[in-house]
Amino acid sequence: AVRLKALPQVVSSASFASTSIRERFSTPRPVASASRSLHRSARLANRPSGDTRPRARPPPRGGVARARSSSREGPRATPMAATKDNARTSRASSSTDIEDLFAKHPGVRSVIERAPEMSNRLLKWYDEKHRALPWRRNAFSKHCEPTDVVLRKKDDTFDTKDTKTKHEEALAYWQLDVCDKRGAARNVPLDQYAYGVWVSEIMSQQTQIERVAIYWQKWMAKWPTVSALAEATQEEVNEMWAGLGYYRRARFLLEGAKHVAKKAKDDDSAKEKTNFPRNAKALSAVPGVGPYTAAAVASIAFGESVAAVDGNVIRVATRLSCARGGGDAAKSGTSAASAVRAVADALLAHSDNRPGDFNQAMMELGATVCAPRNPKCSECPVAEHCQGLAAQKARVLD
Repeated sequence: AVRLKALPQVVSSASFASTSIRERFSTPRPVASASRSLHRSARLANRPSGDTRPRARPPPRGGVARARSSSREGPRATPMAATKDNARTSRASSSTDIEDLFAKHPGVRSVIERAPEMSNRLLKWYDEKHRALPWRRNAFSKHCEPTDVVLRKKDDTFDTKDTKTKHEEALAYWQLDVCDKRGAARNVPLDQYAYGVWVSEIMSQQTQIERVAIYWQKWMAKWPTVSALAEATQEEVNEMWAGLGYYRRARFLLEGAKHVAKKAKDDDSAKEKTNFPRNAKALSAVPGVGPYTAAAVASIAFGESVAAVDGNVIRVATRLSCARGGGDAAKSGTSAASAVRAVADALLAHSDNRPGDFNQAMMELGATVCAPRNPKCSECPVAEHCQGLAAQKARVLD
């Protein structure tokens, strides 16, 4: 056996490699100090001649973990401190995002700066010019201010012989004989009013609003509340829907009504068993309700401050900010969609706590004035601040 103490201080790589396998593995296990000396001698032998630079020793076992632990300076970060750091990072990121958006769509900055005046003009125009629709009610309307429905009473209680059923009582609230001229009554129960707005929004998809108004009245005459619709069959719903097309929407209405009615029935704390979802997040869980419909119903029926962005709003917002390029504005994640959302949110923020009226004003402007072709810019209440119109005039002058 080779005695380690007899090894020279420097062992050539050739002589070390020539040691037989049997000799290497039959050698008694050396002590730690001798082993380190052997490996150091082998490393020195492989150095280029004249290289006397010191070589870093490998860290001791567990040294890496101790080094990481000892590298921390100061007290350990607390959850609250981490939350503040995340908030600062989020604000910095938001600031960077908005600056990038301004760089891509400079007109967005102009709209945001003029948002207070533009919102005021838009709402004033809406109060004077909006169309009377059976489900629409505007407390500030100049031509069809909503009124209260007076139900027939007897001894301060509802006369069951006159109203007979809750169905007839609900019909009385809708005033179907005059709602096409006056709009919805001011005291329609909240759940019932939300249901009426929801039905109108679903019907308005891919259908002209004048035709929707006719079908909406027929629909409410048969199913004036969401609980009444939940008891209908798909065949009955399809029969009533005939002529509107896209029957998938009718199926979603029935499924949505059943969803709302079942959830209210399962909720023992609900005061009414037809409790309609009260905000956009809850409405999004109803079958067939997307982001736009949820925002529209939440803002119009419940006053939630959330912008409803449909095709009309996209057209108005892109023209006001002169947003060009940036992908499809109807698809989330594109810079064009971000520009539209920034414009809608900025204008909504100055709507004097009238989110429902503001959203309807934007849609009304897009449907009646800011049309896809031949827009009536001379009738637009915010034409003075429209970046798209200014750009068009500049091209004409050039």
